Amino acid sequence: MPKSTGGVHIKFLSITLALFLLGCSTNHSNRIYENTNLKEIEFLQYTKTQQQWMEALATGELELKNSCLSFKGDTSSIVFPASFYLDHVKGKVVIKKGNKIVGIVGQKVSTGGGWVNSIDHLPITKPVKCKGNGYFIVGQGFKLI
Repeated sequence: MPKSTGGVHIKFLSITLALFLLGCSTNHSNRIYENTNLKEIEFLQYTKTQQQWMEALATGELELKNSCLSFKGDTSSIVFPASFYLDHVKGKVVIKKGNKIVGIVGQKVSTGGGWVNSIDHLPITKPVKCKGNGYFIVGQGFKLI
């Protein structure tokens, strides 16, 4: 008598369904920023005045907290060089340098830089409204990961 293969078919269908559902999943973390007005984001920038850079490596997901950019789980606001700017691309809030997208709010980035308690010593391009537990000054190598 031939062996029943019903159990094999059920396993196959279960695996196929699981793979289908995984393939259909999307990254919903970016959707919360789709309708964000860029003018409402306090994008802190400084002009470079010296050749020294802090060399700490920061890695984390970018998020908006009270209209200020920070790393998820950190209370520091991020301060960018003046060559960076915000833009919308395909409904996402992105950070650009030149024409290149270097960061997307809701996704992970890595960068050199360092944390400071005060930015009074930096030439900030506009009045600072972002208050938190210090600031992260972006140095070199800001990129998506």
